[in-house]
Amino acid sequence: MKSIIGTKTMVVSPHYLASMAGSRMLQKGGNAFDASVAISACLAVVYPHMTGLGGDSFWLLHSTHDKQIRAFNGSGRSGYKVTRKAYAGEDSIPYRGSRSAITVPRMVDSWDAILQEYGRLSLGDVLEPAIVYAATGFPLSKHQHENTVHNFSLLSRTPITSSIFTPNKRAPHPGERFLQRKLAKSLQEIASKGRDYFYKGSMARQIVSFLENNGGLLTIDDFADHQGDWVTPPSTTYRGHTIYQVPPNSQGFVGLMTLNILENYDFTKIEHGSFEYYHLLVEALKSSFHERNNVLTDPDFFDIPLEKLVSKEYAAELSQTLRFHHAKEVTTSSMGSDTAYAAVVDDEGNAISFIQSLYFEFGSAVVAGNTGILMQNRGSFFSLDPNHVNCLEPRWVWGRTWGEDSQELKIENRVDSHTIALLEQAGHTLDVRNDFDPGMGHAQAIRIDEQGFLSGGVDPRGDGAAIGW
Repeated sequence: MKSIIGTKTMVVSPHYLASMAGSRMLQKGGNAFDASVAISACLAVVYPHMTGLGGDSFWLLHSTHDKQIRAFNGSGRSGYKVTRKAYAGEDSIPYRGSRSAITVPRMVDSWDAILQEYGRLSLGDVLEPAIVYAATGFPLSKHQHENTVHNFSLLSRTPITSSIFTPNKRAPHPGERFLQRKLAKSLQEIASKGRDYFYKGSMARQIVSFLENNGGLLTIDDFADHQGDWVTPPSTTYRGHTIYQVPPNSQGFVGLMTLNILENYDFTKIEHGSFEYYHLLVEALKSSFHERNNVLTDPDFFDIPLEKLVSKEYAAELSQTLRFHHAKEVTTSSMGSDTAYAAVVDDEGNAISFIQSLYFEFGSAVVAGNTGILMQNRGSFFSLDPNHVNCLEPRWVWGRTWGEDSQELKIENRVDSHTIALLEQAGHTLDVRNDFDPGMGHAQAIRIDEQGFLSGGVDPRGDGAAIGW
C-alpha cells in the first residue's frame, strides 16, 4: 500500500483526481464532510464503471461538534410497481438492462444529507470539480479501460450508452481524454437547483420517462417519496480497538462478526502468512458470510438478530466450529469489483469513511436518456422465491455478491507456494492470481498515530492517491 504522512489533514480515494478534489475543498475552508461529497461526485465522473449518480452509498462519520459516531444509509428501496407479479414467468430478475434498474438511486440524496447536517460549503462548491472533469474531460484510467474491454458488447447494446462509453465502436485507451458532457449538464443542474430537482423535478421525470419507455418499473412517485436514513452504527471491540460498521441492510456486521471470531485465537503464536494464518482468516469470514446469507435483508421486513450476531458469546460458539485442517463448505457468490471506498480526516478531527457503488461494473449498463446518468442494477439480486429471506416485497439488500455460485478462494501468487499447497490440501478451492491483481479489490485507509500524525494509504491495485498536509 502506497502511503504518506500528513500533520493536519488526509484524503484517500481510489482515483487521484477525486483525492485532489477533496483536498481542494479543505483548502477552500471546507471540512471533511464537504471534501467527502466532492470526492463522491468526482468518483461518479472519473470512475464511472464503479460508481455514479444512478447508484447508492453508505457513510460512517465522526463529528467533533457533537462527538458522535453516526451512519447514513444512502441505499434506495425498490419501486412501488416492482413486485414478483411484474416478473411473472421469469426465473429471476434480469442482471442488466432497464428492468434491473428497480431501486431508487440515493447518491444525490446522501450528498444533500451530509452537507445539510455537517457541511460548510454549498452544493455548487463541492460539485465544481466533478462538473469540470465531466465537461472538459480527464485521462481515462487503466482500470476503466480494462472494465470497458471486458464489458464492451454489453455497453454497445444501446446507442445512448455506447455513445458515451464505447464511442466510435471502440474502448477508449488509457490516458485518452474521456468526456461526459451530458453528465456535466446534469451535475450543473443539481448544483444550481438542489436535491429535489433530482427526485421531484425535471431530472426525475427524464429518468423515469426513459426507463418506462424501455420496460423499466420505477415511477415518479418512487423518486418523490424517497428519503435516506440516519442510522446508529453497530460496533464491537477487538484487542483494545473499537470498530464501527453500517447496520443492515448493509452487510457491515460481517466484519464485526469475523473480528469477534478471530479474537478467540492467539495470533502472536501464529506465523503471519502461514497456512494457519490464512486458513483461520478465511474460515472465520466464511462462518460470518454463512450467517449473513441466512438473515441479511431489509430490517423493516425481517427481524435481524443483530445483537446476537455481533456478540462475543455467539462468536465463541462459531469459533468452535472452525477446523484447523479442513475448509468448511459454505456456498456463496463471488465478489464483484464495483465498489469505491474513500475517507477524509480534517484538521479539526472530523472523520468520514464511505463506500459507493453501481453494484455490477457499469451497473445496469443503461444510461437514462440524455441525463448521462448510468443506472445501478442493485435490485437484480432480489429473490423471486416467496420463501427466501431476500424475497422481493418490495425491498432490497446491499452486499449480496454476484456472479456464479462459488467457494473459490482468490489468492495472489506472492503468497508462499508451500502455504498455497497446504490450503489446497485442506480443501480450499483456489484461484491463484498475479501479484496486485485488480480483481482482488481495492482498499484505502487513514491512521492517526500517537503523535497525531495522519498516515494515508491507497491500494496499488487502483488509481488512487493519498493527499495530506
